[in-house]
Amino acid sequence: MPSPALRLHHVFIPVRWINKTDGRVLTDPFEMELVIVNLLRNSAQAQSSIDQPEIQLDLTQKEHSLCLVITDNGPKLPKEAL
Repeated sequence: MPSPALRLHHVFIPVRWINKTDGRVLTDPFEMELVIVNLLRNSAQAQSSIDQPEIQLDLTQKEHSLCLVITDNGPKLPKEAL
C-alpha cells in the first residue's frame, strides 16, 4: 500500500504516521476535520520551497486523552514570531 500523501497545487507531500493509536474523541467530526485539514494545508504551504517535503503525524494516547502532533521539515518560525 502506498504511503498517504497530501496534494497541494499539484505537489504531493508524503504523510507518515509515527505512532497511530486507536481511540475515540467526543467532538464534532466536521469541526475536527476542519482543524486537521487546516493544519495539514498550512504545513504543506510552508514547504513550497523544500526539495523533499514531508509531514509527520504522531497520534499517542495518554491516560484518558489523545495527542496529535503534526510536524514538517519546512522553514521554522523565528523565536520572535512565537
